[in-house]
Amino acid sequence: MASSDVSPNSVPTLPEKCVSNASFHVRMGFIRRTFGIFTFHYFITSVVTSGIILFPLVRFYVNE
Repeated sequence: MASSDVSPNSVPTLPEKCVSNASFHVRMGFIRRTFGIFTFHYFITSVVTSGIILFPLVRFYVNE
Protein backbone atom coordinates (compact mmCIF):
# COMPACT_ATOMS: atom_id res chain seq x y z
CA MET A 1 0.00 0.00 0.00
CA ALA A 2 1.55 3.25 -1.09
CA SER A 3 1.32 6.38 0.98
CA SER A 4 -0.65 8.04 -1.82
CA ASP A 5 -3.53 5.54 -1.34
CA VAL A 6 -4.63 7.23 1.88
CA SER A 7 -5.81 10.78 1.52
CA PRO A 8 -4.97 13.11 4.40
CA ASN A 9 -8.64 14.12 4.75
CA SER A 10 -9.86 10.58 5.47
CA VAL A 11 -8.75 10.65 9.12
CA PRO A 12 -10.64 13.17 11.28
CA THR A 13 -8.41 15.43 13.27
CA LEU A 14 -8.99 16.19 16.93
CA PRO A 15 -10.86 19.51 16.50
CA GLU A 16 -13.21 17.97 13.92
CA LYS A 17 -13.85 15.04 16.23
CA CYS A 18 -14.63 17.35 19.15
CA VAL A 19 -16.93 19.54 17.06
CA SER A 20 -18.81 16.55 15.66
CA ASN A 21 -19.38 15.22 19.18
CA ALA A 22 -20.38 18.57 20.70
CA SER A 23 -24.05 17.62 21.02
CA PHE A 24 -23.02 14.40 22.74
CA HIS A 25 -20.95 16.34 25.28
CA VAL A 26 -23.82 18.76 25.88
CA ARG A 27 -26.22 15.86 26.48
CA MET A 28 -23.77 14.10 28.79
CA GLY A 29 -23.24 17.31 30.76
CA PHE A 30 -26.98 17.71 31.16
CA ILE A 31 -27.36 14.09 32.28
CA ARG A 32 -24.51 14.40 34.78
CA ARG A 33 -25.88 17.66 36.19
CA THR A 34 -29.41 16.24 36.45
CA PHE A 35 -28.15 13.03 38.04
CA GLY A 36 -26.11 15.09 40.52
CA ILE A 37 -29.15 17.16 41.49
CA PHE A 38 -31.30 14.05 41.96
CA THR A 39 -28.56 12.33 43.96
CA PHE A 40 -28.23 15.36 46.25
CA HIS A 41 -32.02 15.56 46.62
CA TYR A 42 -32.20 11.85 47.46
CA PHE A 43 -29.42 12.24 50.05
CA ILE A 44 -31.10 15.22 51.75
CA THR A 45 -34.49 13.46 51.72
CA SER A 46 -32.96 10.32 53.23
CA VAL A 47 -31.22 12.26 56.00
CA VAL A 48 -34.33 14.26 56.88
CA THR A 49 -36.59 11.20 56.80
CA SER A 50 -34.26 9.13 58.95
CA GLY A 51 -33.98 12.02 61.39
CA ILE A 52 -37.75 12.33 61.62
CA ILE A 53 -38.13 8.58 62.20
CA LEU A 54 -35.19 8.03 64.55
CA PHE A 55 -35.34 11.17 66.70
CA PRO A 56 -38.58 10.22 68.55
CA LEU A 57 -37.29 6.67 69.07
CA VAL A 58 -34.00 7.87 70.52
CA ARG A 59 -35.78 10.42 72.71
CA PHE A 60 -38.20 7.72 73.93
CA TYR A 61 -35.41 5.30 74.90
CA VAL A 62 -33.27 8.02 76.50
CA ASN A 63 -36.15 9.25 78.67
CA GLU A 64 -37.00 5.77 79.95
